[in-house]
Amino acid sequence: CVSKCDYLGLRIDQNLSWDDHVNKLCISLSLKVAKIRRLRQYLPQHIMIQLYNAYIQPCIDYVLTVWGSTTDKNIYKVQHFQNLSARIIVGDWDYINSRGIDIVHELNWMDVKERCKYLQCLLMYKCIYGPAPDYLTGQIVMDIEVKERQTRSHDMNVFTEIPPNELFKSKFMYSGAKHWNSLPNSIKECNSILAFKSELKRYIKSRDV
Repeated sequence: CVSKCDYLGLRIDQNLSWDDHVNKLCISLSLKVAKIRRLRQYLPQHIMIQLYNAYIQPCIDYVLTVWGSTTDKNIYKVQHFQNLSARIIVGDWDYINSRGIDIVHELNWMDVKERCKYLQCLLMYKCIYGPAPDYLTGQIVMDIEVKERQTRSHDMNVFTEIPPNELFKSKFMYSGAKHWNSLPNSIKECNSILAFKSELKRYIKSRDV
């Protein structure tokens, strides 16, 4: 019996709190952000944005569908480094009059919570339409399969069980389904994954959700 273990880059603790994974991720992000900060004086903004998208964002995105349902405290830790990256890129160090997350949105980025919702909905789309792995698609049950009376607004909803505890709510099959069910049917019924990505990004970035 161990208190934590590493598996494919994911640090799993015995309580599935993801505290250890987030702490490990933040150490990696701090080193990467320090490097792009040193490069800022030599590179134009559009190159810095490309560098962020290639060097930092993938670290945040990695298995975010798994650990993204962690506590708000852990999400804030990761959000801090995205905010700091945004400040470096635009050169805004006015902590009094401008919030880091507002700069993130001004750059047309999704923040960490929005990114988690995006990736979970994208994986849910793949589970419903393919090509997600069988061990995921086999767990998907649509509302229409278990409920007698249907309305069109629920045609594409995924069935979710009543969570027996708080830990259950962090499972992808619960949190991903909740995010999916909150989407308009016009997005859930997109006939290609490219169209789905485009519409989903536009919907999430509208920030009316």
